[in-house]
Amino acid sequence: MTKNYAKTVECLTQLGFLLPEANQRTIEKLVEDLMSFELSQLKEMDPISIKREINDIVQALPIQVPTRFVFLGRSFVAVEGIVQQLIAEDEWLELIKPVFIDWLNKEGNQKWSIFWQWIQALPVFKMVRSVQEFLQLPQKLEDVKEIEQRREFQFRVFESHKKHVFQLSLVGVVGIGVGIVASHTLVLYLSSGLTALSGIGFMIVSYKQKKWLKYMQEIRK
Repeated sequence: MTKNYAKTVECLTQLGFLLPEANQRTIEKLVEDLMSFELSQLKEMDPISIKREINDIVQALPIQVPTRFVFLGRSFVAVEGIVQQLIAEDEWLELIKPVFIDWLNKEGNQKWSIFWQWIQALPVFKMVRSVQEFLQLPQKLEDVKEIEQRREFQFRVFESHKKHVFQLSLVGVVGIGVGIVASHTLVLYLSSGLTALSGIGFMIVSYKQKKWLKYMQEIRK
């Protein structure tokens, strides 16, 4: 109702409708397209075609329907069928209106916040939001720059650790060569141990760096 598509996607994720690999921006665009759909167009469309199109969307995107919502949907369909049999279509509004008014009276001050959010979603406020976003752009760019600098620093830390560990492994290899040529058992054992430890350390640092890069990639999505 308030056309806050980012919040909508967040709620869908919390409810379990979106898989972890879902791209938030793609889903936001899909929700925006669905919200711009006019209800008056339903009379001109084939319900079966709409159902097939929705099924195609669900299969093409990382969307799932939790089991509890499947049962909830079936319950709504059953209730709707009963209501349609008992009440004429032109009487629905008269029955809903007092219930809605009663709900507003019970909500107190919260109802005004809901209406204010709805008013802000109207087209006339889009220009205001655009100006606000434009004014906030420099700060957002500064935040992005700071985050990128932190990422670059962390990447350099990983590369520095890998470089130091690799240097230790080279020292160990040279020591092994010296131990073999000089037939010095202690030097050979110490160099072999140093080479093994530095090799393990290099693999650990490389694994952490790879995991960190994957995490950064997911955040950017």
